Amino acid sequence: MRDDSERLQDILDAIHQVERYLEKGRAEFDSNELIQVWLLHHLQVIGEASRGLSRRLRSAHPEVPWPDIIGFRHLVVHQYFGIDLQEVWDTAVNDLPPLKKQVEEILRSLGGSNAAAVPQIGGIAVESAGTSPWESAERAGLDNTGERGQKYLGRWP
Repeated sequence: MRDDSERLQDILDAIHQVERYLEKGRAEFDSNELIQVWLLHHLQVIGEASRGLSRRLRSAHPEVPWPDIIGFRHLVVHQYFGIDLQEVWDTAVNDLPPLKKQVEEILRSLGGSNAAAVPQIGGIAVESAGTSPWESAERAGLDNTGERGQKYLGRWP
């Protein structure tokens, strides 16, 4: 079982992966289905890693909108037919930078990893690992803690 520090690092790694393609700009996002799926997958990973954090950690950091992040994951997984790409873009551009700072600070307070470290999936540097959705399948699971995400149409505030 992964501990809170590992899950927080998973969030940072997924943010790093999203940032790689945000740099290409909105026009590339709009025209490239692979980039759209890439962003959705990594936003889903962020939601799943957030869901797996201990209640104690989430309660200790109410400044992070955990229920909304988890709710976004549920929308992507269960209501994929209603995904609004404008909301996906807005979430990636507007919500990930403050989340990144918050998660880095939480990790520092836990004495955790260096946020500048090479992102890893399953202990393997991303540059040498595949990034398919199947690699995170071991973390798949459902709960009902993210229902608030519904009212944000897939975007946490």
